[in-house]
Parts: sequence; C-alpha cells; structure tokens
Amino acid sequence: MTAARTLLTALFGEAVAAVDPRRVLPRHAHLEGAAWVFERAGRRVALTPPARGEGARLRVIGIGKAADAMAAGLLAALPAGFEVDEALIVCSLPPAPGVLPAHWQVIAGDHPLPGERSLAAGRAVSAFADAARAGDRHLVLLTGGASALCVAPIPGITLADKVAATRALMHAGAPIAELNALRRRLSTLKGGRLAARIEARGATVATLAVSDVQGDDLAVIGSGPTVPDPAAAATGRVEAAVVATLDDALAAVVAAGERRGLRVVSLGRSLYGEVAGHAAELAARLRAVPRGAPTLVVAGGEPVLRVQGAGLGGRAQELALRVACGIAGLEGVTVLAAGTDGIDGPTAAAGGFADGGTSARIAAAGLDVQTLLARNDSHPALAAAGDLFVTGPTGTNVADIVVALVDGR
Repeated sequence: MTAARTLLTALFGEAVAAVDPRRVLPRHAHLEGAAWVFERAGRRVALTPPARGEGARLRVIGIGKAADAMAAGLLAALPAGFEVDEALIVCSLPPAPGVLPAHWQVIAGDHPLPGERSLAAGRAVSAFADAARAGDRHLVLLTGGASALCVAPIPGITLADKVAATRALMHAGAPIAELNALRRRLSTLKGGRLAARIEARGATVATLAVSDVQGDDLAVIGSGPTVPDPAAAATGRVEAAVVATLDDALAAVVAAGERRGLRVVSLGRSLYGEVAGHAAELAARLRAVPRGAPTLVVAGGEPVLRVQGAGLGGRAQELALRVACGIAGLEGVTVLAAGTDGIDGPTAAAGGFADGGTSARIAAAGLDVQTLLARNDSHPALAAAGDLFVTGPTGTNVADIVVALVDGR
C-alpha cells in the first residue's frame, strides 16, 4: 500500500473511532442522583431504575446494522442498578460469542432489501413490545439499516409488496428520507408505532440513535419506530438523543489531518445529490488544488445512486470509480470513498480508492470503464484495478465519507 493510501486508511479509522458507540456512549453518560443520563449536543435521555420489587424491568430493543455494537456500548455505560433484564437485538450479522450476554436474544435480518429474516425479526420485536408491562423501562437503540432489517407490514401489504416498492424507489435514486417515509406508511412498527405499543401497556420508552441520515432527524433514522410520523400530524413526547453523527466523523478527520500538518479543505456534509454529479465536482476540485503543500479534502454524505444495470457495487464504489475517470492521468492525487459501516451496497467492500492510474489499470485488465459504469459494475472495475477498500463491519454507521490527498509536488 502506498504512503497516501496508508494515510487515508488511518484517517478513515479516525472517523470510525469518533462515532463508535462502544466509545461514545460511556464517554457521554453519567449519573444524576438516581438517574442514568446520556447527554450530548443539547439532547438528553434520563433513565431511572425500574421498581424491580414491583415486578418492573429494564428492557432493551436494538435494531440496525450496528445494533450489537450499540448494545455493547450501552452495557459499558450503564452503572450498577441498571442491569438489563431482557433484550432483543436485530442486526445484520450475529456478534462474536461473549460480546453480549448469553440470555439476550439476537436475530439477524436482511439488508439492503428486507427478506424473510426481516419479517421474522419484525414478529419478534412486535411480540417483545407486546410483552411490556406497567413500570417497565425500555431503551431502544437505533442505527442505520434498521428499516430493512426489521419489517412488520400493515394488513393488506405483503413482504413482496414492500420489497417491490422499496426496490423501485432505491433504483430510482430516491433519498433515504423519501424511502423511509414510504416505509413508515407500510409498517406496524415504524413511524412511532413501536413506542405506542409499549407505552399502551404502561411502560416507558427512550431512544438512543446513531444517525446515518441528512439532518439527523429521529423520524427518519430507522424510519422512526419511536417517533410519531410527522406526516400524520401526530404529537407526543419523545425522549431521545443522537449518540453520533456524520459531523463527528468529519470533524475527527479534519482534526487528524491538521495534527499531521496538512492543509485541510472541508466540504462538510455536502454529498446528498447524485453520484455522477458529485464525482465530477470532486474531480474538478482536485485538479484545481494548488500545489506547494500537501492538501487534504474531506466531505461526507449519502449520495444518490440511480441503478441502471444489474452490476455489482455501491454508491461509494461508484463515486470512487467516477472520480478516477475524472482524474485520469493526474499524478499526486489519491482518493478514498467509503461507507463508515464498512459495507457498501451488496458487497464485502466498504468502498474504493482512486488515483490517476485507476482507469489505466482497469483498461490493462481488458475492461472498459464506461461499459462497467453503464451497468453500475463498480465493484469488479475497482477489483481489477486493485482499488477496493475492505474493512469488514465497523460497528457504526453515519453514512459515507470521502478523503482525498493532494501531495505538494
């Protein structure tokens, strides 16, 4: 691996560490009298111990690709007297043995499209919620991916109906807010309905979330199972806090770059348009960076990918491949585009690298870049160039980041 790629990999690691709930939850939690409090960025969740002598319990529901890491962070943050009595965790991959207590129920759902496992997870979450009783305290832990991993369609809607509607919107390039608005309408759990089921039994609900959505809207994260659907004009008190966001990840990268003496250009959370447009803009910006001092360009978001073919890839990999086309032949520039969850699309890669030689390496392998792009085949293209970025699941999910290094020569 080149020095530039080693540096960008390290910066990606800094971003992930800054939004890892296993670190963030213990850091921002404390006791206030008898209450356990998580407080950050003006939002707080206060939890009092359940009256166990009266049969009340502390129960946890975790849903999302990083729900297991979120749960591990919660366990590290809770003091004595707040032992979890029952828990149900829905994630994409079962955690390693010993990460969570053996008596906790862990279910794997399907992602990015819901499947039979997601339907089973929805039934399990519904049953868990319906088993609440007066005085119980509930903590709901949400991370990105929750909408697909756990589904409970409304009467008259089948799983196949929901998959078809979701696929159509995803392939059309709909932003996550629009996608999750549809999911709320078709669910008996999303749009605040999970919390309503629990509260109807005299129990309380509080929510902690890692945000992967634009604006960090709790009604959008995981399709808002504990937040009333804003389109339904529903009201109600929602006790919730966002544990970590993309801003935190980008700030960590900026700080790490400055510590290394780099000139840093931060574009912030700006990548919410179409992948092709953002790639062209990034390539043009990288070509225009003045030389003389090493420069780090940082951006993040969740760019929209319109699926036109049956290829294999994801939005971060396609962004990297399109940037590679835009900087073809340019020396001294290296780019990394990756999902902070370590999974980009239905692949084992988190994203991809790009530099001035990426396109040439793909051509040398006998492949045509434009043909591959036309069918959204970014994964095999980057594999042929030796430019895939593979991390495995990271334990968090705050959307995608792009880091680019322009050397000073």
